[in-house]
Amino acid sequence: MESKETSVQAIVHVVEEYYRGRQISDICETYMIPLVTFHNWLAEYKPIALELSLLKVENERLREVLIDFVISHPTRTKKKKRNVF
Repeated sequence: MESKETSVQAIVHVVEEYYRGRQISDICETYMIPLVTFHNWLAEYKPIALELSLLKVENERLREVLIDFVISHPTRTKKKKRNVF
């Protein structure tokens, strides 16, 4: 995976795996990156990965709130038919 053209998205994905609990050695082996490279990425992209993780959690929470609302208020979510004539 290591190349000068590795996208920020790919790097953040790798760093996210670390914050989800995966071992650094497993990550480096899977993506074929040196340990030094991983630590450099971790130092540089940690804030982005953490923010992305928080946004994913918030997004899931909001989805659940929306689903609960739709289930508890079915008449408010139905589209009303318009009379054209």
